[in-house]
Amino acid sequence: MGGVMARQRDRSGPAYKKFSGDPDTRKDRVRRGYVPLMVGTGRVKERFMVPIRLTKHPAVVALLRSSADEFGYDQPGVLRVPCEPHSFKRVIREIRMNN
Repeated sequence: MGGVMARQRDRSGPAYKKFSGDPDTRKDRVRRGYVPLMVGTGRVKERFMVPIRLTKHPAVVALLRSSADEFGYDQPGVLRVPCEPHSFKRVIREIRMNN
């Protein structure tokens, strides 16, 4: 999958990484330079690892603000983002296409 490699970005894969769902697997450990997010509303939720650099983009900042508004700043565990997973993927894809 795409990710930050040294100082050069691999643009061949997505700008996020979907969790496998098993917290004990090696691939679900948070890699340096990524932030884990639980994205979704209601029963439909997906976990993603997003490069930290994307958290500075205005669209992602808006999602994080809506997270703080809905859940507060003292969220236990993985940071929850109240956005449909397909919409989140579209936002990340658009950010990537425009950078």
